Amino acid sequence: MDGVVSGAGVRALRDLHHGELIATIPKAACLTLLTTAARDAIARARLGGGLGLTVAVMYERSKGKGSKWYRYLKTLPCQESVPFLWSEEEIDGLLLGTELHKALKEDKLLMKEDWEENIAPLTKEDPLEFPAQDFTFESYLAAKSLVSSRSFEIDAEHGYGMVPLADLFNHKTDAEDVHFMLNASDSDDDDDNNGLIIDDGLANGDCREISSDKSVLEMVMVKDVAAGSEIFNTYGQLGNAALLHRYGFTEPNNPHDIVNLDMDCLLEVLLSRFQKKRVRKRGRVWRKAGFSGCESQGSEYFEISAAGKPQIELLLLLFVIQSPARDCEALEDAAAKVKGRVKKAAKALGWRKETHWGPHPTKKPRLESVESRLERWLLNSTVIDLLLLVIGKRDELYGITFGKEERALGECRQHTKELHAARLRIGERRILRDCKQELLNMKAKQC
Repeated sequence: MDGVVSGAGVRALRDLHHGELIATIPKAACLTLLTTAARDAIARARLGGGLGLTVAVMYERSKGKGSKWYRYLKTLPCQESVPFLWSEEEIDGLLLGTELHKALKEDKLLMKEDWEENIAPLTKEDPLEFPAQDFTFESYLAAKSLVSSRSFEIDAEHGYGMVPLADLFNHKTDAEDVHFMLNASDSDDDDDNNGLIIDDGLANGDCREISSDKSVLEMVMVKDVAAGSEIFNTYGQLGNAALLHRYGFTEPNNPHDIVNLDMDCLLEVLLSRFQKKRVRKRGRVWRKAGFSGCESQGSEYFEISAAGKPQIELLLLLFVIQSPARDCEALEDAAAKVKGRVKKAAKALGWRKETHWGPHPTKKPRLESVESRLERWLLNSTVIDLLLLVIGKRDELYGITFGKEERALGECRQHTKELHAARLRIGERRILRDCKQELLNMKAKQC
């Protein structure tokens, strides 16, 4: 059938019911590091995880009809339209300002290193088994796009693998109809890679429930589905940046979208308002108390949720930097006891958990949560002003107005790079807009 995501999908031919087994897939039929004909060569090269599986896919493709998975591989596209396969012009033109723009630049460099250090040498060591024309950098990226978007974690022994039939089910956030089951003894995590060179960029659905037969994967309905309806799997609670990065598609109004505020952008704003010495010293106190931002590929950042809520650690950092010296010293003295707990840090800075009755839409009093009171306390007028500056600078990265973004989305054709990129940009900018409006409302109430 024609699907909303990948051009293919699965529909129910009859009514299906919760708990019903709809398919059994032998693990031996899955393309993994244990089942590929290149198993020994990949093991000798000490390649594991997604990197090893990508080599396995390339190898089986190179064998043509001689591969056990020839018929399965023929059902797959040559490559998926994931952003790391887009041209530099497309990345710069469609993703400027988004979470993916910088990440993709770094990804491509790392992928080139992986190919040069781990795959190209195979063609020199054993050119008969690994012919150079089938193991080019372009072939690597194409195979990697399939592994990134279609592989599943099977069990501790097999690791990730390509699972025939399972990859036909389209994703729907928070609305899966089918789940994959495995034997309980295979579901334990195993973090020992035994020195293998791995690519840990895989984050697709896994098979971690309980099945009675450890040699198979079972596909079981987790809700009733009427005849004629599409049956959905889920890849997890992922925002559009993650969906586009890994799978090449987005969802409208994704409730798991986030926006990242890069630490460099934050520091630029802080240094425009405070002396460098103050920012550095108070930043050290904040870290000494056990706090940090999120990290990815060596970059530190803070998140704003889909609801427009800034990460509490960011609010605390801004509060510490604008606080009087005595309060900052009090936090430094209490750092050993704080250990990354925001409430304890706030107490050291002077916050008290006094009972507060806040407004309610029905005009009946309600007891405001401790978390809400703490957040409101941290968001004083100075912190709000700093956040507004950071949000404004972050929004400038997109290069065009929000109105033009919305008009561009309306002109996009379905299932195109332009559509998914526009959906990502607009989703991020709506979060920034909502956060900005909430901050302005709070500021108005403080006046």
